[in-house]
Amino acid sequence: MRTDAPDTRLDALVRRLADARAARTRNGRRARRGMTLMEVMIVIAIILLLMGALTYGLVGMFGEAQSDTASLMIARINEKVQIYKVKKRQLPDDLADVFRGEDPPMDPWGNPFVYRKGGGADGYDIISYGADGREGGTGNDADIKLSEMGH
Repeated sequence: MRTDAPDTRLDALVRRLADARAARTRNGRRARRGMTLMEVMIVIAIILLLMGALTYGLVGMFGEAQSDTASLMIARINEKVQIYKVKKRQLPDDLADVFRGEDPPMDPWGNPFVYRKGGGADGYDIISYGADGREGGTGNDADIKLSEMGH
């Protein structure tokens, strides 16, 4: 015969009553579960700040990647100009001569590369005017020149 069974039931009932009392606040109302509007707004603000910081960092990396791509494309165009120079024994007048039968490539910002005969160490220069497509500028708008790449 079990003599401890009634005590176990009584202990369980006492625990349930204690839990019910703990769920009440000082003024007698039941404690609310969930979050207040202010707490939700704070969480949303934190998430938006984190997303903004992440976006800012990614935009900067994207700009650097475009500049690196422009430098690689200038190096590739330079190779084609060198091949043209060896074959024809003269410099081309413009990039259309180098890319005969096809359109000359555009820089990563969609602007045409500029070929200047008479400049640079090899007697010419190849330039991308950067994101703004105009000569000069800083940051993503800075010009990328073959003569400054140290080819």
